[in-house]
Amino acid sequence: MITRLLGRLWKLPSPAYAIDRVQNLPVPMRDRAELLTDIYHPRAAQNPPTVLMRTPYGRGSLFVPMARLFAGQGYTTVVQSVRGTFGSDGRFDPFFQERDDGVDAVTWIERQPWYHGKLGLFGPSYLGFVQWAIAAELGDRIAAMATAISPSDFHASIYEGGGFRLEDYVSWISRLAAQEQTSTLVQTLRHRIFGDPLKDRYVELPMGTLDQKVTGKEIAYWRRWVEHDVLADPFWTPIQHIHNMADVRAPVSMVAGWSDLFFPHQIRDFKAMKNLGKAVRLKVGPWTHSNFQGIGAAIRDALDWFDIHLKGHACAPKDLDRIRFWVNGADEWRDFREWPSNTAKLSLAANGRLTADEAVSGELTFTYDPNHPTPSLEGAKLASNTGRGDMSELAARSDVLVFDGPRVDVQRELLGDVSVTLTTSATSPHHDLFVSLVDVSPVGKAINITDGYRRLSSTVGKLGRRTTTIEALPVAWRLDIGHCLRLLVAAGAFPRFARNLGLGEPLATATESRKVDIIVHCGAGVSFITI
Repeated sequence: MITRLLGRLWKLPSPAYAIDRVQNLPVPMRDRAELLTDIYHPRAAQNPPTVLMRTPYGRGSLFVPMARLFAGQGYTTVVQSVRGTFGSDGRFDPFFQERDDGVDAVTWIERQPWYHGKLGLFGPSYLGFVQWAIAAELGDRIAAMATAISPSDFHASIYEGGGFRLEDYVSWISRLAAQEQTSTLVQTLRHRIFGDPLKDRYVELPMGTLDQKVTGKEIAYWRRWVEHDVLADPFWTPIQHIHNMADVRAPVSMVAGWSDLFFPHQIRDFKAMKNLGKAVRLKVGPWTHSNFQGIGAAIRDALDWFDIHLKGHACAPKDLDRIRFWVNGADEWRDFREWPSNTAKLSLAANGRLTADEAVSGELTFTYDPNHPTPSLEGAKLASNTGRGDMSELAARSDVLVFDGPRVDVQRELLGDVSVTLTTSATSPHHDLFVSLVDVSPVGKAINITDGYRRLSSTVGKLGRRTTTIEALPVAWRLDIGHCLRLLVAAGAFPRFARNLGLGEPLATATESRKVDIIVHCGAGVSFITI
């Protein structure tokens, strides 16, 4: 009943096969650990291809109808609980364990009598990462991949721009610690209805023991993450699968959301695959990380991709490598053959203007206080309802600089990459830079379009003047007549990112802080946005 309802809501084809389900099969790994696995067989299907999903979130809840939706279309569907979760042996070590275990799971599948030589990998979020973990090693043993709202490199997401994504990953470890008592779906609903239960915890120091305060127990992997806070630390190399893409043979279809926390990293994956000449396509919709319609879009996309690559269905050549964007404001889908390129540069002027004309030179100063941090309002976050909202509160703060562009007299579309180059100096080399591009309506409503973040330290320049380019999330946005662009510049976005305490101490143990005065040097070619 639930499967059929979801199928209708997600506009999926009606099921073509009855389904036989086998539950709790112990699948052996190379170290003799056994991972519990459920299999959904499409009854009477002739030589059905196989779809594999490996998840840390259990094999029940949403994964039952999800598996049935694939099986009903003629795919033998395998759902496996990763190591250390929901009855599977071993200790859960997120991301780092998935290469060996994923390879072993595929090897086991290939030995089964119901396997007929065609394997597809599917899944959103963590379930997408586990695909990248094995894609290079398995080569053409994988016939196709369908990843959604997921990166190949989780280190880049945990330490985005060098800053630790505090709110998202504290929330994540809290949910995982409780998920076998209270499902992540129920936890997500509670969060959306009653607000963030952890909102008073993010400020606590040191961060190395925040796991104990949040979950009531020590989380070994959390402590390793915060202890290894240097970007070039080789500790992270085993989960940076973007570096292995040259060896990926499977064609990949990606579904992303403009307001998903993994969006910039997924676009990085897409560009890397394109630059390597790999078979890849992309669809970006108006979705957050856990958006219901986004999950449905990912399943529709995967069924289409698997029908082509696992069942041999014919398709138009353009459907194999297209780029499809939902253009916000125009509220329509649009296809591109190539990634849109930057077309405009606007300078930051000392009179608070954002201009393509001659910009007033000068300096603007603000002070960042870690004890009263600049808040993160809207944006791409794990638990965000919409990812969009009014940024007027941020613009009114004394620790935020505001640069306004002219009101447009014709509709203008912003498509593709956005970067902000800031020339700054500061009283400490240890500080962050946060930028947010905003659409301001004639009545003053200020909606965030995109943002970006960078953590600076003495390792990237001595105390004094330095230039930093911040890559913001790509955009597809229509600016209506009478609206203007606004750029906000700050030195924090808390609790989305952990506070920079200004002293350069290790993230895990730091407790002391200092205020930092930051000067933004303005003028043409000095500080500017490229869009």
